[in-house]
Amino acid sequence: MSMTTQVTGLSELMRNLRQLPAKVQSKALRNAVSAGAEVIRAEAELRAPRYTGKVGKDHPPPGTLKKAVYKAAMPDESTADREVWQVNVRRKAYYAHMVEFGTVKMPARPFMRPAWDAKAGEALAVMKTKLAQAIAAGFRSA
Repeated sequence: MSMTTQVTGLSELMRNLRQLPAKVQSKALRNAVSAGAEVIRAEAELRAPRYTGKVGKDHPPPGTLKKAVYKAAMPDESTADREVWQVNVRRKAYYAHMVEFGTVKMPARPFMRPAWDAKAGEALAVMKTKLAQAIAAGFRSA
């Protein structure tokens, strides 16, 4: 389950960000994208269905899927002016894709894509706000 977005319309913020020292730029961008990823992660966790049926010996305990939703930085894919984070599900909820997309025996109960669809705009707004705050703080301290 992978979703990607390219943030546009931030040219003025990015121009101002580039006027700050490299270390401040990196931290500001990382914090902003982390905050945006957290908005999506929290919504995916909220939307992840909780199993309510009988639990067999090989079945994960109820709530495993919700607890398995996480966000993580992707440093190998990030650059000086590109910060990449993922919102995903840990392996302990190995069945997440079956819940999201369904199987021949079970209808889909999507939670990741609806979380993205519902909160992408809010995540972008949070990132813009965090960047603007970091830029203002960076210029005050410079």
